[in-house]
Amino acid sequence: MVGRPKPSPKSRLSISRLLEVETVRSHPLITAIDVINQYIDQEERQFIQNRKFDELTKIIEQRDQEIESLKQQLRTAKEAEFSLTEDYKTLLQILERARALGVLKANEEDAKIAFKMDGNGNLERIG
Repeated sequence: MVGRPKPSPKSRLSISRLLEVETVRSHPLITAIDVINQYIDQEERQFIQNRKFDELTKIIEQRDQEIESLKQQLRTAKEAEFSLTEDYKTLLQILERARALGVLKANEEDAKIAFKMDGNGNLERIG
């Protein structure tokens, strides 16, 4: 005969086993157990998701605390920088005044200094 090959004894056994399993599965108690197993699997997945959610929430809270700490450090650094900038500007103003006073004193000293030439052509300082 040409067509379908004859099933081997091993495959016949597996087919009959499959029929037995299907018969058992259609039993109401087995159906209830399957429903309970599905419910347990669903609850387990939900529990795992909740645990992951809690872990992520904690991580977010830690990051928020780190951000606040860094913001405070930034404010402190900006205040220090502002203070240093103001001190630097004040110091520059003091130096400019000192230079201006030094130039004025030098000009005053130059004005007070007078020279007199002696007979030999040498300059003598007077005053």
